[in-house]
Amino acid sequence: MNLERRNFFKKILLGSGVVMLAGNAKLATAGKSTFPGLESLFSNRKIAKSGDITIDLPVYAENGRSVPISVSTTLPDVEEMSVVIKGNKNPKAFTLKLDSKTVPNVETHINVEKTTDVIAVVKSKGKLYSTSVDILVNNPYNCS
Repeated sequence: MNLERRNFFKKILLGSGVVMLAGNAKLATAGKSTFPGLESLFSNRKIAKSGDITIDLPVYAENGRSVPISVSTTLPDVEEMSVVIKGNKNPKAFTLKLDSKTVPNVETHINVEKTTDVIAVVKSKGKLYSTSVDILVNNPYNCS
């Protein structure tokens, strides 16, 4: 009986230690970019995370060849909107330059090679802001 109780407490302690380690790993990556090479695609400029950018795309895509995407923002004075697909061989899907009269809302289709992060980068008042979402692709393919 005593041995069973010890094993129970060992499992509890081990489980809580794993949870603590996972929590620390999350904290360690909280301030880092979702894509280490992201800044290099934008002339090594700093990119801040923003809640003012919205990416609308399916969570699950049956086929990665044509995935509908909508990117919009409430940031003022938007100059450019870009989409980067982290898992693609050529990650930068597109960059659109916008003038001051254009509503910052873009709808198109993108090619997604595999399950990955899709990142929207918006240039507003000379600064870069980003947000990202995950997409699961059922039939990955080679875009090249």
